[in-house]
Amino acid sequence: MAEPQQFEPDNTVLVVGGGMAGIQTALDLAEAGRHVVIVDQSPAIGGLMTRLDRTFPTNNCDLCTLSPNLSEGNRKERIHLLEMTEVAEVSGAPGDFSVTLRTNPRHIDLDRCTACGDCLEKYPQAVRFTPGLDHRAPTCMRYPRATPQAFSIDLSQCEDVEGLVACCPAEAIRPAEKPREQTLRCGAVVLATGATVNEPVDDPFLGYGVWPDVVTGLEYEQILSATGPTQGRLERPSDGKRPQRIAWIQCVGSRGLRPDEVSYCSSACCMFSIKEAVVTKERFGDAIETTIFYMDIRTSGKDYELYYQRARWWCWPPASGSPTRCAPSRAGSGWT
Repeated sequence: MAEPQQFEPDNTVLVVGGGMAGIQTALDLAEAGRHVVIVDQSPAIGGLMTRLDRTFPTNNCDLCTLSPNLSEGNRKERIHLLEMTEVAEVSGAPGDFSVTLRTNPRHIDLDRCTACGDCLEKYPQAVRFTPGLDHRAPTCMRYPRATPQAFSIDLSQCEDVEGLVACCPAEAIRPAEKPREQTLRCGAVVLATGATVNEPVDDPFLGYGVWPDVVTGLEYEQILSATGPTQGRLERPSDGKRPQRIAWIQCVGSRGLRPDEVSYCSSACCMFSIKEAVVTKERFGDAIETTIFYMDIRTSGKDYELYYQRARWWCWPPASGSPTRCAPSRAGSGWT
């Protein structure tokens, strides 16, 4: 791929954010004949979607949906990817922007790294994919077949840098790398920065960060996922046993009056929790009781209300010639 500064400015678009929205935007622009530069702060593109197990309201596999776009986005001739990069400054006017980009060091030579995992084997604290559940890793690949397909290193968490460098048979580790800046001229800028996850670490009432079995919705999603830290086995972090009852608490950090809370609705949490409860019941049936505690259920999206109504009633196939029968849910649980 050509370096971004070699592109024609009036035919170049900068896409800020490498999640699903940014990737699809880049593919569409490249199809229209534009040169596209994608910048993302993470070591690999894909955003939050790579950390999910299913997508509502279809309950499709997230990585199955996203992986073809990740591969296509990485090999398109008109798309240039700058991971671990953020926008430092923007100046100019529509049609002629000058953007200063700051790239943090990966400490890995992408042309040499084969993602063999030797650094993972030699350093037991290294993990492939446990964001939010394990922060010990000096090297971390966020999900299988990550794009770029290479590890990244945080030297501040590595106690034996020389040993880490020596363990790589491809000689791909570069501890001397420094942050660098470059200027990109482009005709347009698309912001697709996605969302941030609220972690209620400062709320002792909920017990997050105190009790290991209190997890965020995204962490529970990772536990359910086949690409997660437990390879899809539903296990309690405290003892590795399967839970018998699971509760979801809604509106944590939102629609609140305390200084550290926001007054607005996130618009995603209701469907997020309903989906996780549905997937749990699909996999384990009556072996696990699921309960959702909420102020209001807000299902503002295409087919979202229908998804919610299906979740409220546990239907079974009717007898021949008789109408479908549905049983009302147990008090407080939302399931029969």
